[in-house]
Amino acid sequence: MTSSHIFFIPGMIMIGMFLGFLLGARAVRNQVDLQKRRDEEREAVRAARAAKRGAAAAETSPASGKSAAVAAPVVAVTAPPDDEPAASEKKPTAEPAKKQGKGKRG
Repeated sequence: MTSSHIFFIPGMIMIGMFLGFLLGARAVRNQVDLQKRRDEEREAVRAARAAKRGAAAAETSPASGKSAAVAAPVVAVTAPPDDEPAASEKKPTAEPAKKQGKGKRG
């Protein structure tokens, strides 16, 4: 092994570290810019969505008191009359349908 290796090997390591630092910094810069752009796009979409919700809420007519949203129907639950047994006490009157034969498979 010659004495030039004492300078050559550490020199190559230093050049590799320098190039790695430059390329790594560039990649990080690109990633930060990309993330910033994505955040701005998300914020724009959120603002548009909020404006759309605000416009839908503004369509509500204060005079009639009705809103643009559809309310769920109200269903009243009543008990069966006294002369009729409850659903859990009823017995089935008809037999369940029987399975038909397999028939020919062809």
